[in-house]
Amino acid sequence: MENRDQILDDIDHVDHLIDQLGELLLPSVAYRWNIRAGNRAQNEAMLQAKGDLIRALAKLDRVRGLYPVE
Repeated sequence: MENRDQILDDIDHVDHLIDQLGELLLPSVAYRWNIRAGNRAQNEAMLQAKGDLIRALAKLDRVRGLYPVE
């Protein structure tokens, strides 16, 4: 039972992280406008960071799928 409780706590934590990452990605339209106004190095750094966040979100979502809550 203790192991199940730990898994449920982990799932809650992953859900929280997914929500936080989702909130970071929501303003992506505004960032796209800012990218057009910035220099090339800034553009590449912003796109790389956004890509990193999207990949992290996808990994967290896959982990959440490994522990379905009944």
